[in-house]
Amino acid sequence: MEEETAVADWSALPEDIIITVMGCLSVLGDLVRSGAVCSTWRDAYATFRRLHLPSTKAQPPWLLYACDAHGPAAAALYCPATGNSLRVPLPTALLDGRPVIGASQGWLVTVDEVPNLHLINPLTGATAALPPITTLHNIERFTSRKGKTRYRVYDDMGYSEASIVYSPAKARERVYHQVVLSRSPAEGSACVALLLHRPDGDVSFARLGDERWTPVAYPGQDCSTGCRHAIYDDADGLFYTLHYDGSVYAIDVPRAASASSPPATREVMRSVTNADNGSKYLVRVPCSGDLLQVWRFVDYDDGDEVEEDEDAEDLPLSTKHLQIFKVDGGEQKLVEASAASLEDHVLFLGHGFSACFPAEHFPALKPGCAYLADDHEQVSMRKHCRRDIGRWDMKRGQMERLSGEDDVAAPSQPWLNWPTPVWITPTFY
Repeated sequence: MEEETAVADWSALPEDIIITVMGCLSVLGDLVRSGAVCSTWRDAYATFRRLHLPSTKAQPPWLLYACDAHGPAAAALYCPATGNSLRVPLPTALLDGRPVIGASQGWLVTVDEVPNLHLINPLTGATAALPPITTLHNIERFTSRKGKTRYRVYDDMGYSEASIVYSPAKARERVYHQVVLSRSPAEGSACVALLLHRPDGDVSFARLGDERWTPVAYPGQDCSTGCRHAIYDDADGLFYTLHYDGSVYAIDVPRAASASSPPATREVMRSVTNADNGSKYLVRVPCSGDLLQVWRFVDYDDGDEVEEDEDAEDLPLSTKHLQIFKVDGGEQKLVEASAASLEDHVLFLGHGFSACFPAEHFPALKPGCAYLADDHEQVSMRKHCRRDIGRWDMKRGQMERLSGEDDVAAPSQPWLNWPTPVWITPTFY
């Protein structure tokens, strides 16, 4: 007589155990598919989502991009750790023709036709609006002699007559630079948005639900411009801004919406350069808590020198060098970081996004590398141009394909399309 083999009945598990298991799964892939196991798991998945329970499994950023294969009503998410791509359905109006100026807390930041800023969760389709462009302290809307809407952007250095005029189409491309969030928009007014905008990296903030933007004043008015990148640090609850001259400032926005005191701003790092060259990022290293500056240098990638009469705007840009510094606030200097000091970490850098992770958290990623998405002002607003996307090996000082030389899973041509591809850490909330 043959002995019967016991078969586990996964559908008979209590719902609380199933929900506990779901909390240990990655948001994309395993967790999303878990609801398809059976009706019991589907009900548990619905409960998991309804209770806004988090996934405790660490996950790397995914690259979100649009492509013709998915049409205007969907985007794609590509995971550099696995080489997998997923199709994400989205309402057409949310991506079709709208610039994406970055991602924060798992939400995209897009610009509509008016042009005002909107936040969207690409996994759930949830949206949230930020205050209108006309509530920025240095922007005025008016009607031209031909009856067309125009926006006048005033210089913030006290010269009220110094201004530039944009059409709505140009304003949506030129006014906004980056938005970084302190919390998920799902948390309502606890979510503070820090906005980098014209002229030349001015800074304002708003809590979700505010009617207008509030300008951030820096110590010394000459420091209020030139901001290139910003991050939010969960550890100390502060925003940090990096300026073109390498200076760094910490911004403490009052927690309560009713607080009457203005944001407290202090200098962390003094000016260290006069050159406004390349993209610049701030990155907080986990465990050590070190604050890094990453300078990214690009050049035209045509293989030959550009002729004087050649249209350089049509040539693709590519990363030629990364320079990484540790911010030493005590000595007020930048200390160049060696490749060896970061060989156990991975960086993610792109338009309005920066992150650093211990390599041991993601064994499928290549340690000692920076995963790069396009971040060049010359091409970020252009359609159907080759993007500067790849993996920078810090030890070799070379750009590689995202998933290895022999991996053909990483798409290339789909990244030519609009909008600019961005890194995003997927979340349901």
